Amino acid sequence: MAARRFLALLTLSLALAAAPASLRAGPYEDGLAAYKTGDYPAALRPFRLAAGQGNALAQFSLGALYRLGRGVPRDYAEALRWFHKEGMGRRAPGSPPTCTVSHS
Repeated sequence: MAARRFLALLTLSLALAAAPASLRAGPYEDGLAAYKTGDYPAALRPFRLAAGQGNALAQFSLGALYRLGRGVPRDYAEALRWFHKEGMGRRAPGSPPTCTVSHS
């Protein structure tokens, strides 16, 4: 019985490992797939979900969407907010910001 169970688990594990990445993708990857096809509004929801989970790439991607006005109205303040969140997640606590934004 144990051998049969082991064989079933091994088969399932191999099947999952061989599955295309799109079947194992998380919210960021789903958003990226939509972005790559030019479906920017569809990319927003998964990017927001991943960004809310602390994914820095999703936070940066949201900033880019707002900066460029893709799928959302162009909003520099919202873009800056997402870029700031992304940058804060990458630096050590207490260290200075790695970039500055000037208003001219």
